[in-house]
Amino acid sequence: MPSASAPEPTLHAVKTQEPAPAAEPTSTPIRKAGFYADLDTIARIRAAWYYTPPASGEREESLSDFLLAAALDRMEERQRKYNGGEEFPPVPAGKIARGRR
Repeated sequence: MPSASAPEPTLHAVKTQEPAPAAEPTSTPIRKAGFYADLDTIARIRAAWYYTPPASGEREESLSDFLLAAALDRMEERQRKYNGGEEFPPVPAGKIARGRR
């Protein structure tokens, strides 16, 4: 009795995206930062990153990169508005009260 052979797999072309440019090395250690928000807001933030098409050129590599980019945009806006575009002096860790106000 002849044995049936498995069908050959079909290969499909996969469109690849150019890798993002490497981030500039930093001289300071990387540390996790966080924020408080209600679950609906967190879900909307996550969805905004997730549903941005990778091929659009606008989607960051990770949700963390998305949040950092948003915070940096806001930081630069405040520096321009309140400090002549210059960096603010550093604020030591622990100086700002924790938690939502």
